[in-house]
Amino acid sequence: MKYKAAIFDMDGTILDTSADLTSALNYAFEQTGHRHDFTVEDIKNFFGSGVVVAVTRALAYEAGSSRESLVAFGTKDEQIPEAVTQTEVNRVLEVFKPYYADHCQIKTGPFPGILDLMKNLRQKGVKLAVVSKSQTKPSRSWSKNFSLPASTLPWVKEAGSAANLLLT
Repeated sequence: MKYKAAIFDMDGTILDTSADLTSALNYAFEQTGHRHDFTVEDIKNFFGSGVVVAVTRALAYEAGSSRESLVAFGTKDEQIPEAVTQTEVNRVLEVFKPYYADHCQIKTGPFPGILDLMKNLRQKGVKLAVVSKSQTKPSRSWSKNFSLPASTLPWVKEAGSAANLLLT
C-alpha cells in the first residue's frame, strides 16, 4: 500500500521541547513556592494534553499522586488531589507561560532523523502536514524556517481550540 499523506505533530514529535519545558516548569514552580527539581523524565509524564493539564499533573505529583495516575488527568477518570486547586494551577501558569515564551528555543530542536524522514517522504510524493495546537516560538519559527504556510482548520480540534495545520 502506498501512502499518499502523512501528518505529524510539531511539539514532541518533530521538535524535542522537553528540556525547555523542564526548565520553564521548574522556574514557574520555584517562583510560586513549589518543588522545582523536576527532570525531563518527570515532565514527559506531565505534558501531552496541553499546558493546563501539565501543570495540574505536576502539582498532583508534588502532592503525592503516582506517575501512573497522571495519565487520567484531563479525562473523566481524573482524581485530582484536594491540595491541587484551579487557583494554584492558574498562579503557576501566570509565571510559566511568559517564561516559556521567552525561553522556549534554548534547547529545543528537531529530533534526530525527523527532517531526513520528512524530506524522503516528500521526495517519494507523499503529501506532508504538520499539526500544532501550540503557538510557541519554536512552532512558529520552525514553520517559517521551512516555509510551511499555516492555516487554521476548524475540524482539527482539541480541548475546544483549533489546532494549526502547516501544509508542505
